[in-house]
Order: sequence, then structure tokens, then C-alpha cells
Amino acid sequence: MISDSDMEILRPKIINIAGRCYRVHNFVENTSNLPDTSAPGPYHELDGNYDDDLVYEDKDEKDNLTIESTPEGYKAEFHVARNYYPAIIGSKGAVRKRLETETKTHIKIPRLGITTGDIVITGSDANGVRRAYRRVKQIVEKVRKTQPATHFISIRCTSEAIKSNFLTFKKLVLEEYKSIDITESIFQVPEKLHLTIAVLVLSDTIERTKACQVFEECRDIFLLPTINGRKLTLNLKGLEIMNDDPSEVNVLYAKVKSNDDDLLQTVVDGIVSYFEDYGLLSKQYEKVKLHATLMNTAFDKRSEAEVDPDSKKRKTFDATKILRDLQDFEFGSTTFEGLDLSVRFSTGTDGYYTYSTRVNFMSCTA
Repeated sequence: MISDSDMEILRPKIINIAGRCYRVHNFVENTSNLPDTSAPGPYHELDGNYDDDLVYEDKDEKDNLTIESTPEGYKAEFHVARNYYPAIIGSKGAVRKRLETETKTHIKIPRLGITTGDIVITGSDANGVRRAYRRVKQIVEKVRKTQPATHFISIRCTSEAIKSNFLTFKKLVLEEYKSIDITESIFQVPEKLHLTIAVLVLSDTIERTKACQVFEECRDIFLLPTINGRKLTLNLKGLEIMNDDPSEVNVLYAKVKSNDDDLLQTVVDGIVSYFEDYGLLSKQYEKVKLHATLMNTAFDKRSEAEVDPDSKKRKTFDATKILRDLQDFEFGSTTFEGLDLSVRFSTGTDGYYTYSTRVNFMSCTA
């Protein structure tokens, strides 16, 4: 007998986002630390004129917007997470009024307390509707950059060899460098060792569903043809820091090499570009710098006051001797077989981060 959950897989719910149809899969993730955008709340959370210093770009771009012809003119509907509404509306509606005047359109935003519905833009000219849409999206992207990341695209580095060598490294540092103010709590959990490709802000269920669908599309259209069945081995060896001063370090990480560095770089850069094309992230750097975080003072479980009651600066430690003595430490290798869309500040049943979706490409053929 087919259960209700099985039927959800066989006949998933279909939703339309920006003119594209997406299957809504019944994935499970820990969203306790994600922004709550479903509950009614005041619009002053992000209130302000967010478009005051925004330079609008009306160039052609991939926006997947469907503009309908109506008896009155043209109309477009699209989804924006409700926590971005205040920035689009502005103080006393100033931002929306400015956008409407400059694009000769009308922008309808769901009212306070309405948890469903899309933004609707209408106008007598299709180009005006498209310009208004792009300006709204640019405001959203500007605000999104100020929000804490909710998810990240990750490569697991949790082979038994890597975990074992990491624990050896951890024990060595704690025993041999006792003069340095290092606590066990700043070390990464072995089951969560990973490489970060990019971070994302996914503000509601629809954005998370869209990201999952884009992930699968990226695998089929970009990853499989690019990798083309070739095996990528990742080797973690050596230490590096995020800043220039080894005496004041807050993140210490392992360097990453592979059996084909050019292919690996092409893959990770392409993933970022793919998600950027869909407006799900903004590229921070021209090329992705892969690294595996080993120690991070942000992991410290002690309270901020307990660490340094008089300082608002992030706690650091002196890694000079560690870098000198363990600069070529060998952590081991793993095979690059897939990717996770991981939820930050979460833990799954296997000890790794909870994921919204996973894609495996080594078991597939192009």
C-alpha cells in the first residue's frame, strides 16, 4: 500500500516561480535557526530607503520573468520573501512611490499579515514592468547581502582518514601549545569537516525549494558534462590563515589540492556562477578559494563576556608556532563525489550538517 509520504514523492506539489515550474519535494531540514518569514509581523524590520545609493542597471540579464498582456496593459507576478518588503516599500512608502514614478508602473505588495501571495507589477508598457522588476530585485539583493547566511554549498571531507588525522592534529595542538590560549571548543567537529563553495541567504520555504531545484539542474546541465566521469581526489595538507598576522588569528584552515586542480576550480567557480544567474547568491570573488576550517574562534562555546568582557572584537589566538611547526601536516584525502546544500548551525543524524538537498554525481553518467 502506498503511503501519503510515498505519494508526495510520486506526485510532488508543483509551484511556479518566475515563469518556471518547480517540484516541491518533502525534504526535511532543521529550520530552527532560519529567519521566520511566515509569521505576520511589522514591516519596520528592514525599514529605510534602500535604493538611495543604488545604481540601477537596465542591461539585459537572465531574469526568467513572465510578462502577461492584459486588457489594461502588462502584468508580472513574482515571489519575494516577505522580510524584504520593508526595503521595497521604504519609509512611508517612499521607495515604492519612487520606483512607480520612474518606471510608470504600479507595484502591489501583499499587505501586513498576509503570508502568501506575490508582488504584482502592472503598467502600460512591458519594458516599464521589466525595469520595475529589475529594480525591485536589485533592492532585494542589496538587503540580502546584509543578512546572515542561512545555508552553504559544501563538499564533505569526512573520510575516516581525514577525521583520524584531524583528531591527531587537535590533540597535538592542545598538548604541545598549552602556553597559547586555545580551548578545545574552537576546533571543528570531525564529522563536520568540509569545504565551503559559497554561502546563501534563503529567507523562506519558496527560496529554499527553488535552491534545491537549481541544485539538481546544476548537476544535470553543468556538473555531469564538465566532470564527464573523471575522478577528483581532494587532499588536505598544510595550514593557512585568513589574515596576514599569524599572532592574531581567528580562523585556521587546511589547504586543499587535487589530482586535477584546473578541473576542480572550473567546477566550483561554475557552481557559484550557476546560482548567481538565478539570483540566489552574489559572487564575492572572481575565483572560489577552497579551504577546510580546522579552528575558528567563533566556535567558542564560552560567552562573549567570559572571553573578553571589555572587547567587542572577535577573539584571536597566536598561531605563529603552530604554523611554523605543523605547516606541512597531512590530513588525508577524500573523493569528491557530491555536494550538499547545508543548513548553517545545524546537525544531522550522521553528525554532519543538516541538508536541504544533496547531489551525487560520481554514481551518475553524463
